[in-house]
Amino acid sequence: MKLNKFATACLLAFPCAVLSQPFESCPSQAPTEAFDTSLYSVTNADDASVQGNGLYFLNENGLPWAMEVGMQWLHPLEGVDITDAYGSFAEFAQSSGKQKPTWFNDYSISNVVVRGEQ
Repeated sequence: MKLNKFATACLLAFPCAVLSQPFESCPSQAPTEAFDTSLYSVTNADDASVQGNGLYFLNENGLPWAMEVGMQWLHPLEGVDITDAYGSFAEFAQSSGKQKPTWFNDYSISNVVVRGEQ
């Protein structure tokens, strides 16, 4: 996949997913001009973007609904909220990555998939 300059900067600045245009997701960053804005009005979607306030690709709690973790990590168990699996994740996400940068080291072993579990 070839990334444009915006996508590359976004990947370096914050967890981000640019899957394929016109679908893109970069928390708290306005989408590129290629973004399909009709995706803002998808019924029952988790996205709570408020474009007028500069809020993009976040859920109602201000957490990103898509992210790239640049390392191997333990996935939350099915049905477990990421904030229950990783105690520092909410603070990391809500601070745009300024606080708790090692959030992935703070996990609850009973809420993540350990090797071989399902």
